[in-house]
Amino acid sequence: MKIYRSKLLWVTSVLLLITSSLAAQKVDFLANNSEVFQELKLTSIAFFDAVKSRDSLGMMLSLAEEFTLTSSESNGELMGRTQYVNGSLRPDILTVISFRQYDFKIRKYKTMAIVQSRIDWKSEYKGMPWNADFLITDIFVFRDRRWQIVHRHSSYPANKLKEVVKMRERQ
Repeated sequence: MKIYRSKLLWVTSVLLLITSSLAAQKVDFLANNSEVFQELKLTSIAFFDAVKSRDSLGMMLSLAEEFTLTSSESNGELMGRTQYVNGSLRPDILTVISFRQYDFKIRKYKTMAIVQSRIDWKSEYKGMPWNADFLITDIFVFRDRRWQIVHRHSSYPANKLKEVVKMRERQ
């Protein structure tokens, strides 16, 4: 029990240190015409282009090794980079017909950025239509002279979630 408590205290201390470090950083709400805003926006769109064209190298370069995803289709479990990329490459799992990413809001903290956007998504998931408007939040880090996604959270807007639930109940 002592070991468990000391590990818990250690983890709590590390999280507090990280949180206070981020809180102390100056946040920049990036203007749409700024160079970094455009770079992050294009990196985000390039990732979805790579998914659509089943470009595994493009996907792997966009995602950090420690990437995790919380999906609108999950029950809260996290999906890692390899699982996400491998699933996106399989036509029996996912076929992206089209997407439009828009309404970007980007905040930058030194070498980290939070990119929020919407995506109008048309696809097939496991042979069934999967068309939706998603809310996407990506956390990027800048390393090796490029931006990479370390975490993504996708969800349905509340009004769309009701439609998705009704559609799934009919299937």
